[in-house]
Amino acid sequence: MTDIRLETDGAVATIVLDGPRTRNALDARALGELRAAVDRVAADAGTLDTAGRIRVLVLRGEGSVFCAGRDIADVDVEADDAHAFLTEDFGPVFESLRALPIPVIAQVQGAALGLGFGLAAAADLVYAAADAKFGSPFAALGAVLDSGAHRYFLDAFGYHRTMDLILTGELLTGTEAAAAGLVSRALPAAQLAERVTATAPRLAAGPARAYAMEKAYPGGLRPAPAGRPGARRRGAAPGGRAHHRRLPGGLHGLPGAPAPGVHRPVTAAAGAGAPCPARASAAESARAPCPAAPRCPRDVPNAQRRP
Repeated sequence: MTDIRLETDGAVATIVLDGPRTRNALDARALGELRAAVDRVAADAGTLDTAGRIRVLVLRGEGSVFCAGRDIADVDVEADDAHAFLTEDFGPVFESLRALPIPVIAQVQGAALGLGFGLAAAADLVYAAADAKFGSPFAALGAVLDSGAHRYFLDAFGYHRTMDLILTGELLTGTEAAAAGLVSRALPAAQLAERVTATAPRLAAGPARAYAMEKAYPGGLRPAPAGRPGARRRGAAPGGRAHHRRLPGGLHGLPGAPAPGVHRPVTAAAGAGAPCPARASAAESARAPCPAAPRCPRDVPNAQRRP
């Protein structure tokens, strides 16, 4: 079980994933606590026009690992709704972190796998130990890489290297991730905490409004906060066995899309033209296509993309 701690030191807030025995894996309860902690930071972080009491957030994990991903100890793989977990539990945390008007620093040691990688990717700065591990080893378990990592891998590596990482389950070191631009910097593990401890107060003393404006700049350096990380849940094969569902047209979260979508698998009962679950309603589906259009078979034909 992972608990969530919120600590403050002057203008720097730190959210700690405190579950070293479970490698800081996160279940729905922990994600709810994490969302509540981020909301508390947001309440003290001010706005685009007014600097608040908290001016920097650090996100780190207790022990030797940042976050090993989702805690599946009590998950019934046959009944689990991964779509609901990602959209209702993880998605709001990702969006809340992205929406903060203050710099967010992820301090990654050990491993950031699956959900843990997606969590680190929500930060503005990702400082990683050179020997940290990034990626998802879950293909061998019949799971699909989630939490937006498809998009980040594709943007950094292109299709072939991304597919190599997904299908083989091989992990990137912090040094490799930094070289590819997946993280901000890779440092010797012994220097990681020192670097974050030195950087956070320096940013806290910086131009808060300029930072907020840079993060809110329209069409800026990253997907809008409202965008949910890309994911797909597993379909059910005949007989109830879970299996991979092919991602139509390849990888989800295509470069240039406003943000990756979150989808249920296509079934015989839901084909082309069915409302996209990534949208809030059928009416919204009719107004705009899936971010993976025209490749998603559930996209509404002839719809126009919103600006």
